[in-house]
Amino acid sequence: MKINRLFEIVYLLLQKDRITASELADRFEVSTRTIYRDVDMLSSAGIPIYMNKGRGGGISLLPDFVLDKSVLTEEDKENILSSLSAFKSVDLREKNKLLEKFTSIFGESYIDWIEVDFSSWSNQNDQADIFKNLKNAICKRKLVTFIYSNSKGNKEERYVEPLKLCFKGEAWYLYGYCRKRQDYRFFKLMRVKDLKITEEVIEHTTYGQVLHEENKYVEKLVHLKLHIDKQMAYRVYDEFEDYKKTEDEDFIVEIDLPDDQWTLYYISTFGPYCEVLEPKEVREKLKNRVNDFSIGLYSDYAGENYLVTVGNEVSSEEDDKLIKNYNLTKKIIPAGKYARFSIRGNMVTAVAEAWQQIWEMNLDRSFVADFEEYKNAEIDDAEIDIYVALK
Repeated sequence: MKINRLFEIVYLLLQKDRITASELADRFEVSTRTIYRDVDMLSSAGIPIYMNKGRGGGISLLPDFVLDKSVLTEEDKENILSSLSAFKSVDLREKNKLLEKFTSIFGESYIDWIEVDFSSWSNQNDQADIFKNLKNAICKRKLVTFIYSNSKGNKEERYVEPLKLCFKGEAWYLYGYCRKRQDYRFFKLMRVKDLKITEEVIEHTTYGQVLHEENKYVEKLVHLKLHIDKQMAYRVYDEFEDYKKTEDEDFIVEIDLPDDQWTLYYISTFGPYCEVLEPKEVREKLKNRVNDFSIGLYSDYAGENYLVTVGNEVSSEEDDKLIKNYNLTKKIIPAGKYARFSIRGNMVTAVAEAWQQIWEMNLDRSFVADFEEYKNAEIDDAEIDIYVALK
């Protein structure tokens, strides 16, 4: 279309000082006479475009020209460019040319100050394809089908009306209407396989946010005073604001954390390098640990739901009164046959990737209980054993 050609001529001239009429004619597959008419039309519209004849001549814009006739303020332009720069991260493997175009249109003042990448450090080409195809399905309002692995590892074919792609808790999810469940559901992209886009137009829609910002739970906090060994200095610097160094280069840390089992698990991730100084009741909760390993237990499987319990192995002499007084949960891992998978890497991403591979294995699982045993406190070099219950 002619209007597209006119816009692209301006865009090309914003990038280059000078272009000849023959170069433009070749690019758009039109005659040089047509290019001359385009230049006249742009000039009539107020674009400061001019032509020089002879050697070294060509078509140019005035040197200081940018599209400042826009109603956008300078702050608006900076916000648009920054948002586009961050939004490139959801293209995963595609180069986003829109940022390049807007930078040229707005001028050369933009500073590339932000970079975001939601993908993991490992190769996630399959997930990139799934993301791209789901984005297209949502924009075109097309029904999708895929094989989905639920919490028990069972694979089922789902017919879903895709509505939104959401990022929450270090993972991407598809939010859509599941025709099998007759309800709106979230689907973790790492569990999606064999995605297909149909030609059927979807009926359902969604309005507003589906990830609510408000916290539904009012948590009771406990004030902790911790002694952390200097070998954990990197974690102190990353995770705490209120800390002091001791004479031997260890740390005294103070922090408010939820008064629940997650806090006990968090403390245990430091292994033998963390001692609770205050309060006394938290010290009591941790006193009967058999070792410094942390346990993440998955139990009570029911369809796609399951219970997660975090804590430590304790001695058989654990006082039931202590459990009752401090609102602890006591779980017994059932004896039986388990498949063990030993992994090493980042405490979050390595576990997620390992479970993704486990879901794809043809294991005869019993689902009585599965658990992870964290054998050290190194966030980026964790040693973890995953135990999967078998029949």
